Order: sequence, then structure tokens, then C-alpha cells
Amino acid sequence: MGIGRRIREARERRGLTQEELGRRVGVTGSAITNYEKEVSHPKEGVLYALLRELSVEPNYLFQDCVTTAGGESGLSGEELAHLTQYRQLDAYGREAVDAVLRCEGRRCAAQRDAAETEDEPKTILLPELLQPAAAGYGSAADDETTTQVRVALNRLTRRADYIVRVHGDSMEPQFSDGDRVLVRRQPVVENGEVGVFLRDGERVIKIYRDGALESVNPKYGRMEFRGFSECKGLVLGVLKDEWVSDSDSE
Repeated sequence: MGIGRRIREARERRGLTQEELGRRVGVTGSAITNYEKEVSHPKEGVLYALLRELSVEPNYLFQDCVTTAGGESGLSGEELAHLTQYRQLDAYGREAVDAVLRCEGRRCAAQRDAAETEDEPKTILLPELLQPAAAGYGSAADDETTTQVRVALNRLTRRADYIVRVHGDSMEPQFSDGDRVLVRRQPVVENGEVGVFLRDGERVIKIYRDGALESVNPKYGRMEFRGFSECKGLVLGVLKDEWVSDSDSE
């Protein structure tokens, strides 16, 4: 794939016709056609304008023809596309991506370390919030005191950062009153995922969907995710009783 194909892909992704793009960068639509067919190539000034109007990095356009000293591309096309999207994010978006990368980096590093260690530990300590997260209309979140709980090391507990107890029935049958859930800290969750949220000073466990917080139990209404609202993590699943060590807290 050459520079022409890259220009066409970026143009179509932006929803522009060849004529519209030409007007924006100061050339004719026919000139854009020639660039995309690689009959001709844009001059320096037009090239800068194309990068601006297409919202792409130079590496994206030239990744197929520019190589490193070792003869291999520095980044894959997918990696470059991710980098381009990252640079278009605002400060909040970058912070959210950075947080996910840090969490996943820790998880992958833990897996690598475990694979390299012959005597891998069978249990780990996780902090558990003493205050529950309401599966209802909210409970006060004015105390971040935790106790340490020893749990079996497995696929879910390895990814968790803390434990919190569910209070209420709004998330039944998915999560019941008294369940202890494993939570991974992250500032955002995807649409349809269950998270722990602070909303107007109250801690709740809800489904995030289209800018609102939803319950599984139909008798509870939606909560708008606005005002003093904050995501405190993604709910990974229920902490099973058999995973908890007999010496529960330390």
C-alpha cells in the first residue's frame, strides 16, 4: 500500500470527497485523484495541508515506503492508527487511555514475572473497602478505609486492584446483596460494562450506558452520570468464598 492509498483511506474515513479535500488544501479534485492513483505526488505545502485536513501523522502516509535502518517499518499500520487517534484525544481521553495502559502493563508484567518464577505464590493480598457499594440508590462514600484480604491467585484476582461488598438488590440477579466483587481501577468503562462509581458523594455499582447508570433489576430507574460523578473501576466479577483464605484478613 502506497501513499496514494493511504490518502484515499484517510479521506474516506473523514467523509470527504476528492473535490472537498482539494478545496481545503488548495488544489483541484483532479489533483487529489492523481495523488491517490500515484500519478503525481503532493508538493511540500500541499502535503502539510493534507496532514492537517486528514488528521493523520506523516508516518501514517509514508509507513509503506519509509523504513528503519534495519530495513523494517518502525510501527505497524494498526499501531500508527492507534497513535494518530491518541494524539487527537483531549486531556481526559489521554488520561483514560494512560490509566488502562498502566493497568494492563501491570497485569502483563505480573504474568511474565509469574511465568519466570518457579515458586509462584498461590495467594495474594487485596485491599477490601469497609464501606459497601450500593446496588440501589447509593450509599455514602466518605470512608476509604480498607482491610487486607488474602485470596487465591487466579485469572480474575490477578487483574483486580481491590474488593468491595455489594449492598442492595438493584443489580440482581447478576450481583446480589452481600456479594464481594473484584474491581480493577480505571477512570472509564465501556458502554454496557459494570463499574463502581462515585455519584454526588455516594458509591454505587451500576451498568454504564449512554451517559447514564443503569440497574439490572427493572424496579430501579436510570441515574444520570453527571455533576460530581467519577468512575472508580471496572467490576471483574464476584469473589467466590472458596477463593478466600482461611486467614481471611491480615
